Amino acid sequence: MSLYQLERDGDVQDIIDVLRSSDNADIRQRAAGLLGNFPDHDDRADIVSALVRAAEQDDDDAVTAAAVDSLEELGDDAIDKLIASMAGVDFDDGADWVRAKAFRKALSSDVPELRMAAASGLGQYGENDALEPLAGALEDGDPRVRARAARALGKIAD
Repeated sequence: MSLYQLERDGDVQDIIDVLRSSDNADIRQRAAGLLGNFPDHDDRADIVSALVRAAEQDDDDAVTAAAVDSLEELGDDAIDKLIASMAGVDFDDGADWVRAKAFRKALSSDVPELRMAAASGLGQYGENDALEPLAGALEDGDPRVRARAARALGKIAD
């Protein structure tokens, strides 16, 4: 069955299987991208878990980027899961400053989409400690990261 048919049928478990098991990076990238289209699916926890795993472990940069993009599509809580996993912290037990520290760490990732998400997250928590790293992100080589950092700084200033 094609990924298109799986998406149309809402068969996220099979899409997750493709993401985890395909030898073809283009197919894994497409599967990761499709999973972001199911924000209200009953298997949302499985979707987020699979995307976090792909973002952290896939060897292909395009797959990693698609996974991070899909996590962003799913919402702040999905990105929080990725950042928490990468930082090795449990956000359920942490205060906002713990989250902000993890987001600051993610701001130095090699993956531009993750830096974008981290910049957005730092703006969300509004910690003053985020000002310096966000100001530094205004010099990022990726214009999308710079734009997110500028928006985040605007939120903190409010």
